[in-house]
Amino acid sequence: MFIVSLFNIERGIMNAVDSANIDISYLKNIRFKNPIVLMAEDVSSNRQVVKEYLLKYNITIHETENGEDCINEARRNRLDLILMDMQMPIMDGYTAISILKSDNYLKHIPIIALTASGMKQDKDKLGNIANDFLLKPIFKYELLELLVKYLPYEHVIQDDKKDNPFVEMLTPLVKIENLSLEIRSELTRNVLPKVIRLQKSLNIDELINFENILEQYALKNSISQIEEYCAKLKDNIATFNVDKIYSTLKLLNTYIDN
Repeated sequence: MFIVSLFNIERGIMNAVDSANIDISYLKNIRFKNPIVLMAEDVSSNRQVVKEYLLKYNITIHETENGEDCINEARRNRLDLILMDMQMPIMDGYTAISILKSDNYLKHIPIIALTASGMKQDKDKLGNIANDFLLKPIFKYELLELLVKYLPYEHVIQDDKKDNPFVEMLTPLVKIENLSLEIRSELTRNVLPKVIRLQKSLNIDELINFENILEQYALKNSISQIEEYCAKLKDNIATFNVDKIYSTLKLLNTYIDN
């Protein structure tokens, strides 16, 4: 046994939104009143994920890839809110926010900063220039929790089955498979931790690589249930359907854990 002590190392802060206190059941049944949200983000997959998150919430999404285009878009169109990445080419988010907040015609637009940095000095800096911030990777209900602070919305009552197109996926089609002790151990020891991590990050590149490797493993060892999950996962990734990706990973998690 040994002990490592680290001194003068700054600890990263948690996200501006406390996930543990989010009322997901309430956020599932809201509808915004057709606001226009601009997302300034140079990575197309990040923009696609956010668009998928907000697909059913009656929000119009405009997109730009840098701060300069974001400012031009804000001057051309009426915007209700801006999601601003901090690290972009041509003009970064810090510069763009400074310009927007110094413009009398644009300074009223709420800005949520998107950053991969959790350091205290970055949080303090963002707190001085933006209305709120989110740490990457962005999660659906953390984003919605902030949007309801700045955008008008209403609460709607919907039929759960109609509202949830993949409700039939929530119960795994459990098949009794004669898996060897070695395979069960491999799934529990090596595959399950990766599934849990991907449920948290939902990183598209990592998901693609994981699905390819797991599919080959399932084919090699004739694990039909995992082959089915891999097929679903591949389709979900191809369409950037984040909700279904998460649900399929959850089913895979349950299957292995059981």
